Amino acid sequence: MARLTGQWLSKLMCSKSNLSVSFNISLRFKTTKNYDVKEIIQLNYDNYNLYGPKLNRKSKKSEEKSEYHTSSEVESHKQSEKSGKLTKSKASNKQTVGVKSDKNSEVSNKNNEKKGNKESKVPFQRKIDPAIDYILTYPMVRSDAEVDNSLLVQSAGRLIPSVTRIISETMSDLSKFYLERWKKKMISELGAEGFKKLQEETFRNGSNLHANIQHYLSGIPETELDIYKDNIGHWDSIRKVLQEVKEAVAIEEAVKHEDLCYQGKFDCLAVYKDRLCLVDWKTSKKSKPTIKDTFDNPIQVAAYIGAINNSQLLQDKGMDQITNGAIVIAYPDGQPAHVHIMDQKLCEENWKLWLERLHMYWKKVREIK
Repeated sequence: MARLTGQWLSKLMCSKSNLSVSFNISLRFKTTKNYDVKEIIQLNYDNYNLYGPKLNRKSKKSEEKSEYHTSSEVESHKQSEKSGKLTKSKASNKQTVGVKSDKNSEVSNKNNEKKGNKESKVPFQRKIDPAIDYILTYPMVRSDAEVDNSLLVQSAGRLIPSVTRIISETMSDLSKFYLERWKKKMISELGAEGFKKLQEETFRNGSNLHANIQHYLSGIPETELDIYKDNIGHWDSIRKVLQEVKEAVAIEEAVKHEDLCYQGKFDCLAVYKDRLCLVDWKTSKKSKPTIKDTFDNPIQVAAYIGAINNSQLLQDKGMDQITNGAIVIAYPDGQPAHVHIMDQKLCEENWKLWLERLHMYWKKVREIK
């Protein structure tokens, strides 16, 4: 193909001039003949006639606007003016973009500040009340730190509230709802008088069961106990647990927490399975295989543990602090009782819950007065 192209060009140029020029073009388009000056001029002239004037290519960016350009001064001046306008417009655009970006950044900063403020806000924050807020951080074990409980003593007056009363008056709305629904159901089935009689029987049976537990752990034989007929099933349920209690330190004793200003009477302080525990005896017709089924009972146990540790009871007996508890559920049908052990970690968790309830109680008392 290259050879044919070279022959065609040589014929065309020779027809326009008297010069006889022959080409010997190789495949790489390299000539083997040496040309003189006149021949080169003639070739340039022929190229001009064939292909027109020589054109200078623009850069790739300028090719998008126009394919070719001339080198005249007028055109270059126009191009310079246009480029000047373009640079000015670009500069102005940069300035406007800069202003917009600054505005956008200011807006974004404001939004970020707003978001940050929203995130930093706490959904619920307890009002600071130095007179009673020390309650929330009081330790379960004995503390040598001195606290000012004069406001609690003044608010309590002559009657120091019991653990049972505090738990009852700080019950959640959901727990109150379930309790009221249960009462209405029982009254609808038994009537008002029948429900009152049931409560009296339940209290009497509970007192009898606790009294027999106390006598048994004090060394009285089971054959000499006066167990009510309604409590025979309960006794059968807890018999094995009672046999595992090795040492009863205190039974049915009253205790008071001087610094937190509450009191109560716990069921039993004894060694159960080689650990000193505060044992709380409960009865239930419904099975309670997990500690969650006992509702507020773990909080009650933690409250008694904190009060015992703050009192002189253990010191008088030469014993260490108590950090374990046990909830024993006895059933009227005689099935084996469920025993829920509370280790120190679980007792500490429920102690914190007790302090929340105690703080809530004293806050209500202060608001009323």
